Amino acid sequence: MADDLKAIERLGKVFFDSYFVVDRERRIIDFNEGFVQLLGLRPAQRRTLKGTHCYKMLSLDICKDHCIALECVTRGAPVRKEEIHGKGPNERELVLELSAIPLANEANEITGVFVTHRDVTDERRLKTRYLAEQEAHGKERDTLLRIIKEREEELEELRRRDKLRRP
Repeated sequence: MADDLKAIERLGKVFFDSYFVVDRERRIIDFNEGFVQLLGLRPAQRRTLKGTHCYKMLSLDICKDHCIALECVTRGAPVRKEEIHGKGPNERELVLELSAIPLANEANEITGVFVTHRDVTDERRLKTRYLAEQEAHGKERDTLLRIIKEREEELEELRRRDKLRRP
């Protein structure tokens, strides 16, 4: 796993997404600046990250019963999850896409998990707002079309009556 951590550390310098590495007990053993920013941590909090259980830092819907790190260890294979909702330690609402890959030692025993997060909170918020506005505009359009149709029918009825009254 030491070689894996060195490779992750090198690659981590170019990752835009946040990540952390946990051992089999889900204690954080490595992370990048993106993870610190995702959590909104101050420098003093950052220094306490290593050794902390990941589920104490991120409170995601899946952490209790469907932990991606545990699933990754159990399957011995990469795992991906989309639109995972939760909160960071600052109580900020989060929507994340997660990916995890197991890390192994020389004997091919899984010793940890690399977990990366893509924060899609703002995109999901905009999508939800767009869909709500689209629905509202659709309802408004339907109402206007109904009013126009009723008015046209009313005018047609007036024209018909007018024709009947003429000699």
